[in-house]
Amino acid sequence: MKRKALVGMLMTYLVLGAMPISCGIENGDFPIKMPDELPTGQKLVKTGEEIVNQKYIRGLLPHYISCNAYIYSFKPYEPSVVYPEQISITVCAFNSENEAKSELQNLVISNQNTILLSDFVSKHQKELEEYPSYSECDIPDVCIYGRFGHYDALLFPLGKYVVHIYEVTYTGSIAPHLPEIAEAVYTLNAEVAPKEKTPGFDALFAVAGLLAMAYLLRKNRK
Repeated sequence: MKRKALVGMLMTYLVLGAMPISCGIENGDFPIKMPDELPTGQKLVKTGEEIVNQKYIRGLLPHYISCNAYIYSFKPYEPSVVYPEQISITVCAFNSENEAKSELQNLVISNQNTILLSDFVSKHQKELEEYPSYSECDIPDVCIYGRFGHYDALLFPLGKYVVHIYEVTYTGSIAPHLPEIAEAVYTLNAEVAPKEKTPGFDALFAVAGLLAMAYLLRKNRK
């Protein structure tokens, strides 16, 4: 009777122990927080929820499962600029952290308009002298996207999400505030980003439990 009870407990343990392996993400979904201002003190004012350009986002990140997008505006630094500059922040969700990173890596490989930010800085050192935030940006796996000579979007993985930040700028070919905004979003969310649960120890205990259960069953038959 005791052996049967022990076997039942082992079976329960194995089922519960296997669940984190199949779930993948340890803490499930979490909301991405948005900053109220840039590190330089510029206030970001939410102007409303953006209607996501599905064709554009799907072209960059074709395998996302859902996304949220918001538009922010802020007063431009340049006195000559009349209109407030705008920021579009789109957060695309994937099934796992690995999928999010792989999607971004594939974008860099397959899309000629996308490049790792570190490579971009190396190629445009002189042009970026007046924008030191580009060379100082240290977000892991961040890349930059641009077309027609305008570099106006940064993308980076954040847990099982990819964050796409697009700056509508009137000041030139390089969006001056992209790294500042990206770092503000990343810093605000880096500590709460879920980590992939490593299945090594769970698998080890599961195997040990199976061996123990097989031993008890065999001993019970004798």
